[in-house]
Amino acid sequence: MTDAVQPERPEDEGLREPELPQVDIEGARLLANEARERLHADGFDDAQVDAWVRVYFEQGHEGTVEGLLAFIEAEQAAGRTP
Repeated sequence: MTDAVQPERPEDEGLREPELPQVDIEGARLLANEARERLHADGFDDAQVDAWVRVYFEQGHEGTVEGLLAFIEAEQAAGRTP
């Protein structure tokens, strides 16, 4: 099973990859590890997974793999250019 997301970096969608505050780093790592297998199945590499999770957290989101996937899909559907 694959999701409706494309293996690319947030920069490809015009999003800046942030430096996270120390308090968010652990949560981001945990979510990235939870999402990694599923996003690998979609063709993402580890750097792409980590980058999307950092952007997701920087924009105030937290939580689930499903939420992360919905965020990536929405950003890709927005069709921004870098």
